[in-house]
Amino acid sequence: MTTAIAAQIRFYKDSETKAQWQNFWMDRTIEGFAPKSFNTSEILLNRSADEGGITLLLPTLADDISFFLTAIENEYLADVRLYEQEIQQEMPTTMQEMQLVARFVGEVQTMTMTPTELSVAIGAAMDAINGEIPGRRITTSLVGRLPSL
Repeated sequence: MTTAIAAQIRFYKDSETKAQWQNFWMDRTIEGFAPKSFNTSEILLNRSADEGGITLLLPTLADDISFFLTAIENEYLADVRLYEQEIQQEMPTTMQEMQLVARFVGEVQTMTMTPTELSVAIGAAMDAINGEIPGRRITTSLVGRLPSL
């Protein structure tokens, strides 16, 4: 038995979709998700859910560099879904035919690159230790009484 892992990513800002990619069917768009060559790391979370995240690895292409610079500057969110599928004679034709095994929603935070590889970090949008949302601070005047330990 051979198992494949497929990834589906939706980048968005204020519920407006900026891009949708999938890395399983490289010859066609599936359910609005365009084919894109990329890999993902495992989803990392710690006990406080702070500093969790996932990393995307893509070929270094000018269009992708431009997209991710805009994504970081404009604080795009990414909804990453990882699916598992047993590979048999017949390939699945939709994502619903696969088993969803993990989902992570985070903010596009940083990008590093080499001449051949682009690495994009998608991390938790809220800092559990400091009570901050990137670029903003949660205060009692905004959200009321804060819980204490």
